[in-house]
Amino acid sequence: MMKFALTTLYVKDMEKSLSFYHDLLGMPVIRRLSMGPGREMAFLGTAGDVNLELITSDANVTYAGFSIGFEVDDLEAAKERLEVNGYALKREIKPAPTVTLAFFNGPNGEEVELMGK
Repeated sequence: MMKFALTTLYVKDMEKSLSFYHDLLGMPVIRRLSMGPGREMAFLGTAGDVNLELITSDANVTYAGFSIGFEVDDLEAAKERLEVNGYALKREIKPAPTVTLAFFNGPNGEEVELMGK
């Protein structure tokens, strides 16, 4: 049996990434680990659930074509927090009467999809 455990995102700036995912989107930080000089790893989410793993990377890593989706309790409040902090809404779609998807670029160029009602 296989269980999806985590999504890894290689980030340019750990503090800016933690500010986005923890401070603005409210994901709890489970733990942070040093990987040596200038390298760090952080796990966000809920222990025992699928986690977001952030790892500082070098300048050679690209971020194109990467997307992360999150279900949020209050889509309008999440959108407002991001927009106030300089993250512009890219597009919004309503694929079903009870579901709205809002797309933003994250701090590393990744696409972030917020799912709400």
